[in-house]
Amino acid sequence: MTNKYWIARRNIPQLPFGENGEGWGKIAEANLKTLDPEKASVIFRKEYTFAETPSEAKIKICGLGFYHLYIDGKKVGNYALSPLETAYRKLALYDEFYVTSLLPAGAHTVAVELGNARFSTPKKYWGWRAAYYGDPCLAFEMSVAYADGRHEEYVCDESWKCSHGAITHNCYYDGERCDARLEQTGWKENGFDDSAWQNALRIESPTRRLEKNEYFHIIKRTELDPIAVKKRVNGKTIHVFGENISGWVRIKVQGERGEKIRIRYAESMRDGYLDTVSNADAENVDEYILSGEGIEVYEPSFSFCGFSVVEIMIENCMAELLEVKAFHVYADIDGTGHFESDNAEINRLHDVIIRTQKSALQSFPMDSPQRSERLGWMGDAHITDLVCLYNFDMSAYYRKFLEDIALCAHSETGAMPHIAPWHDQFHSIDWSSGFSVILWDHYLFYRDREVLEKYAPVLMRYIEFLKTQGPILPKTRYGDWMSRDEGWTRGDPESCSTLYYLYNLIIAKNVLEALSRDSSELAKLVEEQKKIILDTFYDVENVVFDGNSQFSLSFALKLGIIPESDVESAVEKLCANIEAHGYHLTTGILGTKYVMEVLRDNGRCDIAMKLLLQDTYPSWLDMIRGKTTLPEQWDGGKSQNHCMFGSIDGILYSMLAGIRVDKEIEIKPYFAAEVDHVCASTALAGGKIIVEWTCKDGNIELSIIIEGGLEAKYAAEVLGAGEHIFKISLKNHPA
Repeated sequence: MTNKYWIARRNIPQLPFGENGEGWGKIAEANLKTLDPEKASVIFRKEYTFAETPSEAKIKICGLGFYHLYIDGKKVGNYALSPLETAYRKLALYDEFYVTSLLPAGAHTVAVELGNARFSTPKKYWGWRAAYYGDPCLAFEMSVAYADGRHEEYVCDESWKCSHGAITHNCYYDGERCDARLEQTGWKENGFDDSAWQNALRIESPTRRLEKNEYFHIIKRTELDPIAVKKRVNGKTIHVFGENISGWVRIKVQGERGEKIRIRYAESMRDGYLDTVSNADAENVDEYILSGEGIEVYEPSFSFCGFSVVEIMIENCMAELLEVKAFHVYADIDGTGHFESDNAEINRLHDVIIRTQKSALQSFPMDSPQRSERLGWMGDAHITDLVCLYNFDMSAYYRKFLEDIALCAHSETGAMPHIAPWHDQFHSIDWSSGFSVILWDHYLFYRDREVLEKYAPVLMRYIEFLKTQGPILPKTRYGDWMSRDEGWTRGDPESCSTLYYLYNLIIAKNVLEALSRDSSELAKLVEEQKKIILDTFYDVENVVFDGNSQFSLSFALKLGIIPESDVESAVEKLCANIEAHGYHLTTGILGTKYVMEVLRDNGRCDIAMKLLLQDTYPSWLDMIRGKTTLPEQWDGGKSQNHCMFGSIDGILYSMLAGIRVDKEIEIKPYFAAEVDHVCASTALAGGKIIVEWTCKDGNIELSIIIEGGLEAKYAAEVLGAGEHIFKISLKNHPA
C-alpha cells in the first residue's frame, strides 16, 4: 500500500516534537490553547460504479486512530479497535480485506468512520500517557481485477466527501457520546445526498512506514450476560457480569427521542454502588441519546475499558432497557496451553491469571485496561512473558511487540524505552530489559531464527549503550516494584540495575551462540561483570549478597553469580528468610518470579509449594479471594485487573508439570505431596508436549506425550515423538 495518499477533514500540521520525543512537553504546552483536537467522529464516503462484476476486489485501509469500514452499509470485517496501536510517527499498520462478494456490477458506496484512539488524544491526557499526532486521517486503496486480466486501482483523494458522525465525543480513556438524532440516515449507502458535505483534504502522511498488519487483530472474543441486575432509584440499574474483563457493553433500548442513556463502568462495587477508584482519572462512561425510532442498539466504537459491573441510567425514565450484554475484547490469538490439577485453589489461581492475561493482550501487552494509563509497561510484560508463552500462541504477537520496542529505541544511543509503543523516551534498565528477555524467551519457545537475526543488531546496540552506563549502574525509579521488603524504596535493592546489566549480557551471549556467531567477547564480559558484582555486593565470609533480601539472593542465584561452593548455603539462607516471614514473600513483581524459579531449580520445590498454597497475606490465594482477576498489589489494592504478579503461572507448567523450556526441552515434574494429579500441555516450535501424572498410594504414573518433531529430555533419556509411560515409586524417588 502506498504511503502517499492520506485524507482528513482538516489539515492540521504535525506537532514538531523530535525523533525521540524531544521537545514534546514544551510543544504540547505551547499548543494547549491554540489547538483544538477533533472530539466527534469523522465520516467519509465515496461512491463507485462497476460496469461488470470483478473477479477479485481487495481493500487496504488504515484509519488513524481507529476506523470502521462499510460497503453499502454493511460493516467489513470483525476487527475492533483497529488498526493496532504503534509508534505512529514511525510505523502505522493497515488492514487488508477481500471484498469481491460485496461488489457485484453496479453502484457501491464505501464509507469509513474514524475515532481518535491514542492518535488524536484529547488535551486532558497530553503528557506521559499519550501524545497528539494529528486529526483522524485515512489511507485507502481498492484494487479491482476482472476475468479478462484488466486491473483498476482506486485511492482516497479530494473527491471523497467528509463530515462529522453521530459520535459527538470519543476518548480512548473516558468513553464516547453518541447522539442518534444526529445520525445522517443513509450516509453509508448509495444515493445519499452528500452535497452539503465538504471535500476531504489531502494531507502529509502521518507515518514514516505504512505496512500490512500480519500480526493479529483485536476482536470481540466472549459474550457475557449479566448474572444479576440490581435496580436502584432514579432510573438506574446495576448489571453484574461476574467476571472482570476488558471491553464494553451493548444495549438494546426503546424509548422517547432525546432520552439519554448513561453507562458507567467499574471493576467492583462497594456498599451497593459502583467503586470507580481503580479507574483513576479515566471516566469510563458511554452515553447514548435515542433517536426514538423503534428498537435501538448501541455499543461503543472507539473506546474500551476494564469492568465487571456497569451502572445504566435512563435520565428521564422515558425508555425501556431491553437487553444488556458485555463483550470481552482482546487479541485473536489461539490458546495453546492447558493446566489442571486436583487442587481447586491452584486451578482457580490459574483461571484468574489467564483471564487477567487475556485482558492485557491488546495492541501490546497492556498493564491494565481500566485506568488512565493502558500502556505497554515493559516490566509487566517481561515478567509475565512465560505465562503468555505457555498459554497462548505468542509467535506473531511478540514479533509485533519487539518491533514496537525496537522502533522506540533511542535513535542515537540505542537505549531502550521502558514503555512501548511510546511517543517519549526514558530508559530504566529493569523495565527496558523487556526487549532482551522477550526476544530470548520467544526464541526458546518458537526457535524462530529469523526474528533473532532481525533483532540481534538492536540488542547489540543496546549492549553498547549499557556498557557506557556500567559496570555498576545507579538505581532506577522502579526496582523490585511493589516489594514488601522492610525499608524498601523505589529502585531498591541497590544491586537491581547492575544485575539487569549482567542479565542483558548473558542473553546477548546466548543470542550470538544461537546464531552461531562469535560470543567470546561477551562471554569474557559476563565473567568480568560477575566478578565486579561479587566484589561490590557480596560478603564472602557470611554468604550475604546485597543484604540477602529475597530478591537479591534469588536474582543473584538465577544469574549464576554466587560462587558454586556457596550456592547451597545461599539457597538455605533464602529458604530461611522465607520461613522467617511465615512462608510469605517479601518481593515485588520482579523478585517474585525469580524466587520461585530459584526454589524450583535448586531442589526446594517444597518451599515453593508452601508459597503457592499460602492463603494469608501476602499470598496469591489471599490476593485473589473474591476476585476473578489479579489485582495490582498484594493487599488487593489499586487496579483490579493487572497481570504483573501472574508470573507464578509459569511455575505451574515448569515445576508441577515439569515442562522446562531452555536451550533444551526438559521434563522434570515435581510430585508435590499436596497434589495427586496434574495435567498440562503447551505448544512449542513444531510440536506439542503433554505431561500428566497421578499419584496413588505413593506410586506415580507419569505420561509424557510428544507431538511433532520435538525432543525432550526426561531423566537421562531423550524422548522423541509418541507417548512415554513411566511407573515411579515415591519411596525410591528423590524429592
